[in-house]
Amino acid sequence: MAERYIVEEAVEFCTEHLSDVSTVGVPSSQKMGVSKPLSSCIVSLVDRDLLNQAYLYVLDNTEKVLPYIEELMIHIKTTYPKFRKRTKWLQDKHNSTFI
Repeated sequence: MAERYIVEEAVEFCTEHLSDVSTVGVPSSQKMGVSKPLSSCIVSLVDRDLLNQAYLYVLDNTEKVLPYIEELMIHIKTTYPKFRKRTKWLQDKHNSTFI
């Protein structure tokens, strides 16, 4: 009952005191002439490799993910001991498996 009274008071206040106020940012139909959408949508397809590269970039630059990156590098070095000194190979293996 109290909630209904508060709602009625709020609606009455808005009706009386805000009746001559215009909205900001929403064009009125008289000014536009014809109603039309405010913007259009353009859909573009992204190559899977580019998407993976962007995803990996975000993950590599996220503080909370760093322990997982280090753990994976340790796993890769122990799994492939003969490639332990080849930094480029390790980085490529990390990039292909981390995502």
